[in-house]
Amino acid sequence: MVKKKPNRGSPAWLHKELQRQTFRLIESELRMYHQTKAQLERLREDIIQSADYSNDIPRVDGGGSSSDPTANKTVKLMTSAEILELTRRIGAIESAIEETRARDPHRLELIRLKYWEPGLSDTAIWMRLNVDRDTFYRWRREFVWLVAEKLGWDAGQRREPKRKRASSC
Repeated sequence: MVKKKPNRGSPAWLHKELQRQTFRLIESELRMYHQTKAQLERLREDIIQSADYSNDIPRVDGGGSSSDPTANKTVKLMTSAEILELTRRIGAIESAIEETRARDPHRLELIRLKYWEPGLSDTAIWMRLNVDRDTFYRWRREFVWLVAEKLGWDAGQRREPKRKRASSC
């Protein structure tokens, strides 16, 4: 029996496309992980080293703005949308790294070679890790979807294990 491809625009096709785009986005985040960490640190440092933010932060009692530069910088650090989002992304990746390390540290070598040391082909990576092609792609897929899970994204990536059909007599 030949499997039919879903029609472009159908719910099944859209679901599959969402999965594909989500996967690519997370891989992009993985490639940019170290740059994102550096960017976050720069943003934090810019706020800490900056001039007083007293004109930006309203006082809680409604009496104008706060005159405490340390408090103003703390509020800015804790409420910056950009800092919060970068922290969330980095946290999801680091949480996935820790979970993978506890489960099977050998898999982290794949992540390091694939995303943080560019230049090796997938074939070269799986040969260096001494795993077969299917294992390489499964480990990669499982790590990417683990990051998605840590981000709180549900793109329907978890597959139910295939079950044997009961034979009808």
